[in-house]
Amino acid sequence: MNTENKPTVMELQRAQVFHRDAEDWLSEIDFMEDEMAFFGELLKNYFMALAEKDWDEEKVLIKHRRMITTEIELMRQRINEHHGHLTTLIDQAHPESQERALEAEHYEVATGFKELRKEFNRYKKDLFTNVGEVLKEKKQKRLTH
Repeated sequence: MNTENKPTVMELQRAQVFHRDAEDWLSEIDFMEDEMAFFGELLKNYFMALAEKDWDEEKVLIKHRRMITTEIELMRQRINEHHGHLTTLIDQAHPESQERALEAEHYEVATGFKELRKEFNRYKKDLFTNVGEVLKEKKQKRLTH
């Protein structure tokens, strides 16, 4: 920090980059929520076929969907909180120690978001694999009957 206790140009630029990161994460969270709604419909539409194929796997998919939906909401809350801290930093002068704490917070949120994204993608792969198998079986049944 400079002697006037105002953020330097470099500090503001760093905070603005973090701010853009948070906005990007929120946008991706919005899209994840839309995808989760679609996945819920997919599970509903193919529930019986998935259950007949492998009931235990169907239960895992449903439980995993609930867990990820909760994680997405918690991450949204965490990002919004972090976003608020960044906005305050950009708008007002803060001691250097608070800025370091925000950098650590940003790293923590970034790491959590990266883990959420990996878990979300694993879920999508599992869901698409299972629904894909059901669709193939349905198609084979139609062709043989």
